[in-house]
Amino acid sequence: MNYAIWRLLFEIHCIGYGVADHLTPPVLPSSSFAEKPTENAIPITKTPTWQRNDSIVKSLIYATLSLPLLHLIFKKKTPACEVWVTIENALRDNKNNKVMQLDKELRNISVGDSSMVDYCNRVKYLAD
Repeated sequence: MNYAIWRLLFEIHCIGYGVADHLTPPVLPSSSFAEKPTENAIPITKTPTWQRNDSIVKSLIYATLSLPLLHLIFKKKTPACEVWVTIENALRDNKNNKVMQLDKELRNISVGDSSMVDYCNRVKYLAD
């Protein structure tokens, strides 16, 4: 599965479970709309519920990665949003090489003994 499809499916999964906000850095409320924080106020990222949900999202991310990619991006005590950005940066940097490789594969693909359905599926797989 390529990165774009994996990313879309993962985002859909997170939206469904109500944790998609963990894929982006926490947004602090605007001071014009928020009440002044009390002396004992706990930042949202330090609440037990937020930390539990963030750990769940990180475990889902890590569980869906190949072992080489997991070793490349794994960081201890890192919020899920930073893991998400690290994956994106690691895979986006490889984009130009991947484009050249796919171009070569698409130019060299042939029907051969394959059925038209198999041929079209191979082309679609490469294009995705």
